[in-house]
Amino acid sequence: MSEWCGVPPPGLDATGKIHNPGIRDLPSRVPDRWTTEVLQNLADDLRKSIKRQEASIQMGEDPARRRRIHQEERLLRQIEKKLSGTWVGHAPR
Repeated sequence: MSEWCGVPPPGLDATGKIHNPGIRDLPSRVPDRWTTEVLQNLADDLRKSIKRQEASIQMGEDPARRRRIHQEERLLRQIEKKLSGTWVGHAPR
């Protein structure tokens, strides 16, 4: 996770995709330094991105897109747990 130290959280780009320039994958867990406001904004962005991608998959399955949706869904679940107060620490790998 050291690649996420000092890097702003991912966000939606103009096309509705979640990413950070220069980093391919999403973090495998929610970094402790992300504030509640950041988590809420990222959760909203992830929901929008997942919805957009799932709609495009209706036109044909794409393994890379499916992998990305799984990454986004995993991060969204972790964020929702942290926001609800049920977060217990590092996510299992």
